[in-house]
Amino acid sequence: MSAKSLDHIYTSFRAGFQDSPDFAIDFYQRHASVLDGMESFDSPSQVKYFAEINWHYINALLQKDHYNRTIDEANITLPLIELESSRLNAPDLRDEWYRGILYLKGMAHYKLRDYKHAVAAFKDLLSLDPENDLYYKWYHNALYGQRLSYINLIWSVSAVLLLFVLFFEEFLPGAKSRLGLTILGFAGVVGNLAYEYHSRSSFRRVKALNADQS
Repeated sequence: MSAKSLDHIYTSFRAGFQDSPDFAIDFYQRHASVLDGMESFDSPSQVKYFAEINWHYINALLQKDHYNRTIDEANITLPLIELESSRLNAPDLRDEWYRGILYLKGMAHYKLRDYKHAVAAFKDLLSLDPENDLYYKWYHNALYGQRLSYINLIWSVSAVLLLFVLFFEEFLPGAKSRLGLTILGFAGVVGNLAYEYHSRSSFRRVKALNADQS
C-alpha cells in the first residue's frame, strides 16, 4: 500500500510544487501517515521520490531554524536510503538528494555549534564528492569551530589552575604542588597560544584559497 501510495504522493507533490518552506512542511505533514511509515520501496525511482520529498521537508525545517528536528529527520531518512540502496543494488541512490540531506544535517549541527558531528557529516560528503568546494568550505569551517572549542576549554582549565595557585595557595600541600600546578597552567597557556595561532593560520589559508577559486 505505502509504496504504491508514494507514486501518487510524488505526482501530487510535483503537480502542486511551490518553492517555499511552508509548502514543503504542509505537504509532508498532510502525507506523513504514508511517508513516515515507509520501510521499503518497489524500485530505485521510488527511493528517489522519497528522498526528494524528504529533502524539501528537511530543508524547510532548517530554514525555519528547527535544527534538532532537521537532524532527527535526516537520521531517519539517510539510513533508509542507504539500506534500500544496498537491497536494490542501486549505489547511484546516494545522489544529490541523499547528499543534500546529509549536507542539511551537517549545517544543522554547525548551527547548534555541535562541531564534532558537523565535521563528521561534511567529511562523509567529501568522501562522496571530493571535488565539491561547498563541502570543502563547510568541512573546514566546522573543523575550525571544533578547534576553537578545544582552545576555549584549554584556556578555561589553564585559568582555573593559575587562579587556584594564586588565591588558594594555603590549600596546596607543599611548594612542589604549587610549582607543578603553576607549570601546568603556564604550559597550557603557551601550548594553547601555539595551537590557536596554527588553527587561525590554517583557517585563513583555506579561506583565501576558497576566495581565489571563486
